[in-house]
Order: sequence, then C-alpha cells, then structure tokens
Amino acid sequence: MGTILEVDKVYKYFGGVKANENISLTVEQGSIVGLIGPNGSGKIFFPEGIMGWLREKYPEKFGEVVDEADRKAQVELK
Repeated sequence: MGTILEVDKVYKYFGGVKANENISLTVEQGSIVGLIGPNGSGKIFFPEGIMGWLREKYPEKFGEVVDEADRKAQVELK
C-alpha cells in the first residue's frame, strides 16, 4: 500500500486565534485515522483503521467463526 495523504507544517487560524501550527502527518492507504468536520474538530479515531474496527466488532460479517462463550469472556475482561 502507499501514502494517500501527506501534510507537512500546516497551521490553522480561527478569527485571528492560532488553533495549531507546524502539524505534519502521513496517512497510509487502507487506514482511516479520523474524520474532520466543517469546524475543524476531530470526529472519530480508528487506530487500526475502520476495517480493523469493523472486523473486531462484526467478525461474522468477515467470514470468521464466532465462539459466543469466548466472545463473552473477552468482553468481561475489557
């Protein structure tokens, strides 16, 4: 996979107030790390990408066999 977004040394002002400066990041293909709303605030974070989160939350949708007793035990450990 490759890089789909690269940002280097970006800054943002809101009405004369510096909100951030010198922000740099790289996003690799296949991983969503967040969504930014119209006001610039972050909305969601998926450290394993959205597909990793979906696979963990709904493994049966991805063809994985789900042992309900094991799943219940894992939930209780968290």
